[in-house]
Amino acid sequence: MPSEASRILAELREDHRNMAILLNLLEQEIEHVDHPDEMPDLERMQDIMRYMNVYPDAVHHPREDLIYNDIRQKRPDLAQGLEAVEDDHKAIADFSKRLLADIDAVAAGEYVTRERVLKDATIYVDRLRKHMAWEEQDLFARAESMLDELDVDTTTLDALDPVFGPDKDESFSGLFRTIDRLT
Repeated sequence: MPSEASRILAELREDHRNMAILLNLLEQEIEHVDHPDEMPDLERMQDIMRYMNVYPDAVHHPREDLIYNDIRQKRPDLAQGLEAVEDDHKAIADFSKRLLADIDAVAAGEYVTRERVLKDATIYVDRLRKHMAWEEQDLFARAESMLDELDVDTTTLDALDPVFGPDKDESFSGLFRTIDRLT
């Protein structure tokens, strides 16, 4: 039977795969932003970024922070290089909120330049992709090397994924349909 830490790491990896799907969709819409004669699907962009705010920023990253803090506490020798994890998560959440605000403003008819939306979207996608790759290659490996020692209680953060989880949040129904077409 897998340990609790092993289960959590498997869930975090699954979250990364799911987030990558949404980042791919977001990038497709960003391409439309970059072409003045095209219009991105603002509703899809809003759904993606709203999801990123309510699940990765509020549940996924805090779960990772608990693991990283446990590594720091129990194995300082493995913790070198982890000092910026929580700050990186905060920066990603800030970029996420800014991009959602940009998209919401455009959808509300407010003036926001294409350049601003494009810049904020590109920064967000690039930052999150690099962060996830770093975690997959480095931090998760560190956590796996000490699975027997990890003791992380994530029960306060065990919210179900509103898009990819078993109980889907109907406010993301447009996103479900898009993802279903891809699979």
